[in-house]
Amino acid sequence: MFLLFFLLLIHVIVDFYLQTEKASEEKLEEVIHFKSFYKSRLFKHSIIYVLATLFVFLVYTPNHWTDIVIFIGAGLSHGFIDFIKIKVYQKSNENKYPYIFLIDQLLHLIILIGLSLYIIFYFTLTSLGSSLLSEGLSYTILQYLLAFLLIGKTANVFFKELLGKYKPTELDIEEAKANNFYVFSSNPKAGRTIGILERILLMVSLIVGSYMTIGLILAAKSIARFKTLEVTKFGEYFIIGTMFSILYTIIVYYFVFVLF
Repeated sequence: MFLLFFLLLIHVIVDFYLQTEKASEEKLEEVIHFKSFYKSRLFKHSIIYVLATLFVFLVYTPNHWTDIVIFIGAGLSHGFIDFIKIKVYQKSNENKYPYIFLIDQLLHLIILIGLSLYIIFYFTLTSLGSSLLSEGLSYTILQYLLAFLLIGKTANVFFKELLGKYKPTELDIEEAKANNFYVFSSNPKAGRTIGILERILLMVSLIVGSYMTIGLILAAKSIARFKTLEVTKFGEYFIIGTMFSILYTIIVYYFVFVLF
């Protein structure tokens, strides 16, 4: 599982951390023409992705030139999948966006699983790779890196893509204020940071087995936003966000530390 986690780590960093939210949105709205494809954001993103995956050669080395072609082809398939996603996005309504996003990520995961299996069977382990695989500490470090990167900005993107439609609008905020309701309206970055810190605390609680701490975290968050719960849309959005954080963190914990 070391190789699969290594490839997943590269995927998460390139897809979620090296791309700004604005760049990601602009990429989805971009009209791509064949003749000027090399100028598109998608092309640049695909090249960065392929270059990043070349770090795998530090651990495994190809035995034949065809192995290199297949490896690069698998990397470029990332851009091809994204190209199809962009075209489908542009022709679909907002109700289908969450499904498109999930299918997109699932296809990337399938490619990475297939690539990792191909490398294991047809590539040769380098001396550095042998050293890393022989040390359990290397795998443990990789697990923790992947887990905490998944519950960070990655989780924020997943929440926005899957459940962002439930976020109260500016009109909802003004309407609530007009009716003398207290609403928690902060800087969006502050809200995302709170979500990340919440998931970090949840993950640490799961790792150390302190399940009572999870209840304390949720209680503290509920008290901090108690007044917000009085307004239906804001209360629902708060509960959806909290339940998402719990479920997402548990899934990541199980996938990274239990299943493998």
